[in-house]
Amino acid sequence: MDIPPQILAKLRKCKSEAHEILKEAEKKISDFETDKIHLTVSSSSPLPIMSWEEQAQSLAFVVRYEHLPEINSFVAGRHPTTGRYYLNEIDQIRAALNEYRTIFFNRNDGIFYGAITNLYQKAFNPAQPDKAPMQIVAQTASGQDVSSEYLKHLKSRKKAINDAVQNSDFNFIYNGVLQHADAQYAMQMVKQYTDGSLAYLLLKNVIIAQGLKDFLSEHYKVINVLNFPRMGPL
Repeated sequence: MDIPPQILAKLRKCKSEAHEILKEAEKKISDFETDKIHLTVSSSSPLPIMSWEEQAQSLAFVVRYEHLPEINSFVAGRHPTTGRYYLNEIDQIRAALNEYRTIFFNRNDGIFYGAITNLYQKAFNPAQPDKAPMQIVAQTASGQDVSSEYLKHLKSRKKAINDAVQNSDFNFIYNGVLQHADAQYAMQMVKQYTDGSLAYLLLKNVIIAQGLKDFLSEHYKVINVLNFPRMGPL
């Protein structure tokens, strides 16, 4: 199928814009070798390492993160009746963006990345380790304690996510298209929906969202090392 060159050019442009946003955000991530880092969790307090609420919060985050969809190919298909071109994956793109919303956009959600990072941040190098309900230590393969450096790296990844989100179109997409119909976005939504540019915008932002999943991978590693229960069998 021969896709018109102007459509191919627009697809390349929105992909390039998404990758540029991620590339600029990635510059905020500090250099740190994470592949051989070993994390241990301990507590000298008689209190549980995490409350029931924190366990549920952590578990909900891990389950959502592990099931975030990834769309690796995008095809413009020709409508058999009108002969016009549409993204074949537009339904998957909309569904994927909705899945990413709770972690990367909804600040009121318990699994929002800001809330999740706050959950364990104090466990690195606590002021009073003997009284801390939870302590997390990051060590190299040789046993060197690099908890402070690793925490700085985690914080830099959070800054990268903040940067990419601020340069995305999530506000418009979630509040004007997918989740709500806020009046401030009404004209933009109708215009972009009818002129076809909305599809390019959704594509651009699902690429950004998928990049954010990679930025959050080390935070996922920390949360996942906490010993909460696995899903039981039928």
